[in-house]
Amino acid sequence: MAADSDLFGIVLNGAVVGGAVACPADKQPLAGGFEPLVPGVNGNPPTPGNGNMMFLTLVSSAPTTNGWSVSFRNSSGQSRSNVQFRVWALCVFQQ
Repeated sequence: MAADSDLFGIVLNGAVVGGAVACPADKQPLAGGFEPLVPGVNGNPPTPGNGNMMFLTLVSSAPTTNGWSVSFRNSSGQSRSNVQFRVWALCVFQQ
């Protein structure tokens, strides 16, 4: 499972942003993580490799009751624009 975070137009210095993905009702998270995205150009879909992500500090990447959640803090000393990331979870059937 994967879900894209909101597209954060501006992330102020010190601000925390996050995103989450939920597993289907009959599954639970086994592992998860994230990857940066760059807004598309001229309507093209987002692509991996957003340079703004390297200025964000990972606060958490952890399972939730039914999925995976990540959060980042902008500790770059300045605002960052057009920040987006994909959160993913490896979901397995509950036993």
